[in-house]
Amino acid sequence: MKKHLMIDLGHLSYRYLFTQTEIIKEIGYDILRHSLLSNGIFPYISTFKPDKVYICADYKKSWRKEEASFYKAQRASNREKQADKVEWDKFFEFMDNFIVELRDNFPFYTIAVPTLEADDVIGWLAANLPSDDEKVIVTGDGDYIQLLKYNKVKLWEPKKKKFVVCPDPEAFLMKKIIIGDTSDNIPGVRKGTGEAKADKLIESGEIHKLLSELDAEGKPCEFRRNYDRNKKLIDLTCTPDNLINDLKNYLINYKMADENLFNYFIDYKLREMFDNLNRYRSMCEKLNKTEGE
Repeated sequence: MKKHLMIDLGHLSYRYLFTQTEIIKEIGYDILRHSLLSNGIFPYISTFKPDKVYICADYKKSWRKEEASFYKAQRASNREKQADKVEWDKFFEFMDNFIVELRDNFPFYTIAVPTLEADDVIGWLAANLPSDDEKVIVTGDGDYIQLLKYNKVKLWEPKKKKFVVCPDPEAFLMKKIIIGDTSDNIPGVRKGTGEAKADKLIESGEIHKLLSELDAEGKPCEFRRNYDRNKKLIDLTCTPDNLINDLKNYLINYKMADENLFNYFIDYKLREMFDNLNRYRSMCEKLNKTEGE
């Protein structure tokens, strides 16, 4: 039995970006690299002591945008409002380079597959890694709560520094599909249906009646059409098969990097991390050893 650690790199990077905007503007993105490694990735490895590490990144454009043009449509305007605080082009360029750095220098699976988001990748891993293995997901994104339905999946919330508990992940998912997701600009299936009404629909069983209703033409009713639309966008079992095949091929062909910490820390002037080089090396050596087993 092994332990797998899955880190949502996008969530982690935005967390540090918005807590360090002033210092980043002053000295550049090297400080973000340092925070992601020394305050994020390596401390989680130290805490959870995994046998394998998966750093999962969002690709630039999500397949969901092709399914629904409104998906995350508000993000562009939000970035414009934050342009005085964040130089977004430089941030995205840094993240592209950082993903390559991780692939080339660390014994992690660093995963960025065209049009897939981190939650697609982690959703597939949670469902398909050995059932008896422990799987720890690090993210503050509530969408991942649905993955607690799988055996030995745990969800660590970095800000609260504790595991998330959900007694009924399936009901959580159904409720989220019904009410939509404002953070991703996904509307609810029916106007005026918030959390309380969604709970009532699920608990009473009325949801099943609504989903089976037909319109005047004998086609699924608007409620069902909207529900199916939201399910495809929110339910992590609905990632298109062709993209899952791309992910599988990516993992099959993945070449694990040899540990190259000394040169990496020197090249990027990671003085504090260099001072703890032996400790970081021991973590990487363990990962390299378990990868070969």
